[in-house]
Amino acid sequence: MIKNIMPDGLTIETSELDKNFILFTPEQRKNLERNGYAIYRLTGKTIGELRAAGNSFIPSSYMFDSKVARSVSAEVAIDPKALYLKDSQNKTLKEQMKMMEEHAKSIRKKFPGLTAIVGSAPDYAELAFQHLKATGVRLFGSEDGSPDAYVSPRTCTTSYVGQDRFGIYYSSVGGHEEFQGLHITIRKPDQRWTDVYAAPLIVSASVENHDPLRYLLTEYLTK
Repeated sequence: MIKNIMPDGLTIETSELDKNFILFTPEQRKNLERNGYAIYRLTGKTIGELRAAGNSFIPSSYMFDSKVARSVSAEVAIDPKALYLKDSQNKTLKEQMKMMEEHAKSIRKKFPGLTAIVGSAPDYAELAFQHLKATGVRLFGSEDGSPDAYVSPRTCTTSYVGQDRFGIYYSSVGGHEEFQGLHITIRKPDQRWTDVYAAPLIVSASVENHDPLRYLLTEYLTK
């Protein structure tokens, strides 16, 4: 049984990122939209709050709500036609993070003041529901032009879930299907999965490293 979803004694203070929305500048927004990106404003919600608002999750997903990990209070952008980094499946979490850093370099060059990150589970969950409402298309599902039409893909996240005698776990988000809802599952960061990709979120550079439990995955998130 996985335990210690919240480390003993851990307290989370509300950061400046949670007090105020971080928005793209008009020029950044125009440049993103010109290049085919869709922009959404995430609103600092936990998995539990998203569920309480009527969004559909596969039941087993509820146990992975840390109660403190929230989506960013910021605008994020995705490329709906290239949701995942190419060839990012079958990689460990550390390898996927390295791929994202390389991608972030090209984003910073193309869009000054912006970067690309791997988000938290609440980031991707809120994004998936906002995108579904806006377009009728399920991100991380068979409708989103995924690399493998026969697999319901997922994205890695920076969200620590817990640990047991076999090691630590993080959550992946995906498998968003019509009659089941969005699926959050646990993964071991040192293992490789054919259905887990890295989905870049384009954000203001000031939004980096926002996940309050991210440090618990430090070994797997750094070079």
